[in-house]
Amino acid sequence: LSLPANTLEKILNTFLDQTLDERLAVTPLRPFEFKILASPDHPLAKMDHPTFEEALKSPFVILNATYLNKLVFHQLAEQLSIKPQVLFESDSSTLVSGLVREDLALGFVSDITAPVESDLVEIPIEDVQVPSVHINLIRRAHQFPIGLFKTVMDIIEKTFEEDEAIQQQK
Repeated sequence: LSLPANTLEKILNTFLDQTLDERLAVTPLRPFEFKILASPDHPLAKMDHPTFEEALKSPFVILNATYLNKLVFHQLAEQLSIKPQVLFESDSSTLVSGLVREDLALGFVSDITAPVESDLVEIPIEDVQVPSVHINLIRRAHQFPIGLFKTVMDIIEKTFEEDEAIQQQK
């Protein structure tokens, strides 16, 4: 998900601070999951139960402010009252993965940003309260999808259903 930072924050605050207006029809598509990404050689990748607090002792590379990842990353660090060391911010998940692969830093990724390459280690975040973030399809409740709009909605829903089926097979 890529949006200008101020727009993203306004949208998040609207959804976090208010219940959805009854004039809107919401179709949940998929939750985000956030993870730490590490090189197999990184000490954190070799631990049995690494924590986010332990991870924050290492430098990170993250996606920049146009992505939700940056906001969530800093919220999690704030829960632990730790100022994270961010070496680099990018708008490219491929670049983030490359820097992690070279063991220059840890990465902070969501499972929708890009598929994680098999040579990298995904570390779940379990010691802090990760915000619940979902992708939803939202439309006006009184407008029933017809024509091209319905076709587009059907394609989006089918794509997310297929993605979920693939994720469950893993």
